[in-house]
Amino acid sequence: MASQARDDLELIFVPEDWIGQQKRFPSPKSTVPNYIHDARKNILAIPLVLAECLLPPDNLPVSQLLDLPLPPSSSALIFTDIAEWYSKDPPFLSPPTDLCHILKGQPVPPLAFLENLKTGFGQAWFDGNQFIVDPRFNESTSSERLPLWVLQFRLDIGRVRKIKGEWRTGLKWLTNLLGCPHIAHVEDVVQWAAMSADEGVPFSNELVHAVETFKAIGWNTRIQGVGPMQVEHLQSPRLAQLLGDNWIGASVMEAVLGGLLGRLERLPSHAKSVVIGTVGLFDAIMLSAKQDYGKNTNTNLPTVMLEYETRIKSSAAIAQLFLPVFVNENHWIACEIDFKSSTIAYGEHKFLILLRTRIADNLG
Repeated sequence: MASQARDDLELIFVPEDWIGQQKRFPSPKSTVPNYIHDARKNILAIPLVLAECLLPPDNLPVSQLLDLPLPPSSSALIFTDIAEWYSKDPPFLSPPTDLCHILKGQPVPPLAFLENLKTGFGQAWFDGNQFIVDPRFNESTSSERLPLWVLQFRLDIGRVRKIKGEWRTGLKWLTNLLGCPHIAHVEDVVQWAAMSADEGVPFSNELVHAVETFKAIGWNTRIQGVGPMQVEHLQSPRLAQLLGDNWIGASVMEAVLGGLLGRLERLPSHAKSVVIGTVGLFDAIMLSAKQDYGKNTNTNLPTVMLEYETRIKSSAAIAQLFLPVFVNENHWIACEIDFKSSTIAYGEHKFLILLRTRIADNLG
């Protein structure tokens, strides 16, 4: 297999040998040779200049994305055959010829349909199709034959619209908590939230911080954890899940814990007495419970538990351990282990607010 991969890398895709030669596009996807995969990827790549015109940069703050006009979305059912969306004819654009203007004005088909269209792209490309047409429009505009990369653009802009909607829903959740559901712009919400904090509204400081984050975080950027809370491949849209009653996965929870740890580390005097446990620690505790550790002398503690045990026993200053607990495989709660009073407390409230509040109380 490794030898075949090296051979693939050495081959060069020659269009004349494949396009319009009645060849079948490899299926399933895992069997596509590297050189064909790369050629297909290049065909679908949006030219850089046009990408800058058509798509928001990943680091654009969420607040600006929410105010950014996007091509309209179409929810209409599409009954046309996939073959009708491809054309072998020479390129032709009805006036105006500005692709940005055309694409920004055309409704984007549903994502599910676009995914289906892309599934058949490989064979359509091999069959000699060079352009995308849109049979949804009337005769005056259906003659527009657009570059094949337009398919990728519509997929990308469809995902942008989806993520924008998730951030919008998160902002709506925050404004409901703040008592200002009628406010739609982040700057106005920040001002309202600041006034709520001054008036002593519960959790208002946390809500202010959450709203202000909309101005600081890119709408689609990688989130970096802190210390042991290193999170791989976590993009900022996942954080929108925290703003509402959505199910929160382990990777998102690790990012939350990383944020809390970062705040704690900025207060060295308090950081000496408080330890924040990872999702991995909770998983290790659950594993030990399943293996009946304590009764079974042949069972060793997981490494992560031994590391926490060593850390806690080595410092008399450590008074509390906070960690997330996943209950019934459907929701998170906060758990506090107090080593001074030898007690364990847990809460059924929203983990993020509760944990931050408990730590804030102990930090004075």
